[in-house]
Amino acid sequence: MDATYSLFGILRENKVRLLIIFVTISVFLIALNGLFSPFTLYGGSWVHIQAEKPLNVDEMRQMVLLIEKELHELGYEEINVGYVGDIFILIDIAGVDIEETQYIFEIISESNVLPSKINMIDFGEITRQPNPILNLFILYFLAAITTGLFLYHRYKNHKISIVGIITVLSTIIITPFGFASLINLKISGDLIEMAIIMTIPTAIALENHVSTTDSVFFGKEKPKKSRMKYLIFLIITVCAIRFVTSVIGMHELHFITSSLLAVFFWIFPQVVMSFFIVFVITGPAYVKIIHKLKYTFNNKS
Repeated sequence: MDATYSLFGILRENKVRLLIIFVTISVFLIALNGLFSPFTLYGGSWVHIQAEKPLNVDEMRQMVLLIEKELHELGYEEINVGYVGDIFILIDIAGVDIEETQYIFEIISESNVLPSKINMIDFGEITRQPNPILNLFILYFLAAITTGLFLYHRYKNHKISIVGIITVLSTIIITPFGFASLINLKISGDLIEMAIIMTIPTAIALENHVSTTDSVFFGKEKPKKSRMKYLIFLIITVCAIRFVTSVIGMHELHFITSSLLAVFFWIFPQVVMSFFIVFVITGPAYVKIIHKLKYTFNNKS
């Protein structure tokens, strides 16, 4: 068998080495963030506040800043304070149990400096647990290795493009982190996006190999310069979607009062990023795998 398609031959390819570097850096950044997340390691309490009346954007921001100031003055540094719509404020406090949290907000609710009285307060516990992101990474890493070995062993004689196998591995490892915020793992959305965007250069690293397929970025094979234009356009488009649908952007749309709609605007960019990787960047490799499988099955029949 040609050394290019052997296991050690794969690792000698510069494009594959570059891909492994990007994936490793991305996963390391995500795991590092989870490792130092106080809410993941130490637990704490969450608080949901409903203002007595709808507030405009400036009033909401003032409310958040004043609550942050009150908490800092009381000695609590590891906090997250944000608002949803024009009436709800969400707060996380690390290392504090519910009883202590209730006492804190009894004091804060009596403050006369808030732009609105507090109509309702809900409390809950952020469960103490070991860092889940590392467990999630180990699970998907094992799944990726298993899938890769199966594909390599099953189809090595058919010479399916190495980029296909590497693409499957990188997709299985990276994509789940795009949905991590959906299951409340307390991972920074910004860091998720940064790590996911870092996988975009893998398309550049592999594009010479992928260009042997008959479908590259929505069409027939195109010159390298043309493919780079497609890649740059797609990066700009996804970043624009992320900005427009971000929580910051949503705050400017103060007429949006539905909390469910606000949650949609928060998770939608993560989903877009994940599908961007799966269907746009890695699409050509999957196309080649499918064509090879069809060719194999047709020959057998």
